[in-house]
Amino acid sequence: MKVSTLQAGFYLLGIFLNVLALLYSIDTGQPLYAVVFASVVVYLIYRYRTRGRFDAEEAASEEPTDGN
Repeated sequence: MKVSTLQAGFYLLGIFLNVLALLYSIDTGQPLYAVVFASVVVYLIYRYRTRGRFDAEEAASEEPTDGN
């Protein structure tokens, strides 16, 4: 299994768990927790959507140089 596939799975799991926590906090009437969980969901979705760009930048910075 590739690292990027495993990483994507963790992002999706995190999004799913945070959505569950968000729904629970809304159901129990805790608006502060709801805002926090919604913020985390938005951040995880952003990171999930842009992870390919970050992987490409990291791979480009790790290319070996020939030393000349």
